[in-house]
Amino acid sequence: RGPTANVDLSNIGAESDTVEESYEDLLRQFPYSQNQVPAVVVEIRVPANKRGGEALLWTQSAELITLPYSEASWARPYINANRKGDKPKDMGSILSVGDIVYIKPKPIAKTDIDPATEKSENEEKIETVEWELSQIPQVSGSLISMNPNTGGIISLVGGYDFFLNKYNRATQSIRQPGSNIKPFIYSAALESGFTPSSMVSGAPIVLTDPAHGTRWRPQNYSGKFFGPTRIREALSKSMNLVSIRLLRSIGIPFAREYTARFGIDMNRFSSSLTMALGSGGVKPIEMISAYAVLANGGYRTKPYFIEKITDRDGEIVFQAPKPTFCDDCVAEYIPKPAHILLQEAENNNQQDPAFDSPEAIDDEEVAEAPPAEQLAAEQELEETTYVAPRVMTHANNQLTVSMLKDVVQRGTARKALALKRNDLAGKTGTTNDYIDAWFSGFNSQVVTTVWVGFDQPQTMGKGEAGSLSALPIWVDYMKVGLADVPEDETVLPEYIEPGYIDRYSGTRTTQDNPNALAELFVKEALTPEFALIQKLYGASTNDNHLTGASKEAGQYEEGLNLNQLDERDRTGSDKADSELINEDDLVDELLELKPEERIIETEEDTDGLF
Repeated sequence: RGPTANVDLSNIGAESDTVEESYEDLLRQFPYSQNQVPAVVVEIRVPANKRGGEALLWTQSAELITLPYSEASWARPYINANRKGDKPKDMGSILSVGDIVYIKPKPIAKTDIDPATEKSENEEKIETVEWELSQIPQVSGSLISMNPNTGGIISLVGGYDFFLNKYNRATQSIRQPGSNIKPFIYSAALESGFTPSSMVSGAPIVLTDPAHGTRWRPQNYSGKFFGPTRIREALSKSMNLVSIRLLRSIGIPFAREYTARFGIDMNRFSSSLTMALGSGGVKPIEMISAYAVLANGGYRTKPYFIEKITDRDGEIVFQAPKPTFCDDCVAEYIPKPAHILLQEAENNNQQDPAFDSPEAIDDEEVAEAPPAEQLAAEQELEETTYVAPRVMTHANNQLTVSMLKDVVQRGTARKALALKRNDLAGKTGTTNDYIDAWFSGFNSQVVTTVWVGFDQPQTMGKGEAGSLSALPIWVDYMKVGLADVPEDETVLPEYIEPGYIDRYSGTRTTQDNPNALAELFVKEALTPEFALIQKLYGASTNDNHLTGASKEAGQYEEGLNLNQLDERDRTGSDKADSELINEDDLVDELLELKPEERIIETEEDTDGLF
């Protein structure tokens, strides 16, 4: 972006005793940042024997230093977010005398060996320092990491430099999450009866705004369309059109209620299908709290920054409350069996009005107040612990985390494979025009969220997606954050059964099928929630109380029913899994269909969605 400033050096030393004092007074006007120090260019040299030349710079800490062209050749001129100029030919095309620029040290480890012995035990490492041209970044970001089992914050970075800007982006900024919100939409779909192998159309979709007459035509990140796709595959590839259809199928009200369970403020999201693409607002600390629920098995814990405070005598004056996990709390979210609902309805109709009357209560039936000692003990317990409720079922958590592991193994977060671990799961997030980039990832012990973007929303440039901007930061941090954390063992609980599905239809099959893919299946009768319902209501095993009406794979109905597709439309789904569809050909085909067969939502379909 060029120099920070340019000053006239002709008067240097006129008002001070020495030139050095004048340089010091000049550089005090420019702040230090991290390990970057301001420097003034005092001379440009282009000797014949040195390619590109060099510059002499004066700094307060290092005084006069030499900056070779090789340490500044990266500085191609900035044109706009998507373009940069040609590589500079020499130092004179980068810097000028009087420029104020930033430089940073570049440690170089050199090894001196005694030529007489050349033995390794005589090796002596000598640290030298070279300098390279740098600049204070305009883009900002945040990183927040926590222990999902306790809520304890492990690390938090609210911006590039606290002394340049004290705004804490990890706890204060509200930004669009993009696809970082999708795991909760897909988890809600599982709760509504979908399975990871359910097939959902990835064909074009056009929504009409009845109020303004405008049309919304969402696209995938790649700009391409897909055929019927398993939702496991759709989440790993972050397919927007599948996500929108899932949200429409399960219903926006339910999706909002379900996502709010994880601690995300849904008041910042509009009640429209754009919610599936993250068009709302969320704080990074809210996002990491939501992902912590996925990481710890389904419990909503509260993040805290201070473990404890002691006085000078070592007495604890503050202790962060620890969570106690409540499995029975999930009963609040599980639909009651049909016979219980009928019984409650009958009781409400036949209830005696005198039952609620205060006069009907006998004084002798009022329980005695607990003793003061018991109250004090309960109060102390409340101050040191709190109930962390289970907000998603065990099976839902297992399947959602399994799908998010696929995002790392074969999806948009494959760069995380550099950590060489098999227990990592997560999701990238990118908003329109590359304004916000996210990655949230975890194992059972550490969950970390990274956000990158400008404080004043603007594009970071084409291609600056979550996988390119945020994920590498996450990888660098987790190299250290997981260094001493053993890898989670993959042990399936008794209520999760491995099996196989057909890659084209999503239906269950056997291993002998050449199109078989491994998949996980829920044995509901063995789930802890099934036992909880039995305990609370004595529910019949025939009650489908956990996931609602089952949606068999391949029976998904949205726009065009897969079972009603003609032979022309079936040819696309008989090829490789999620094979790309030619957009122009498909749109032409759609326009040839009868109006009621097009995959276009009418004004009646979208009533109330915008």
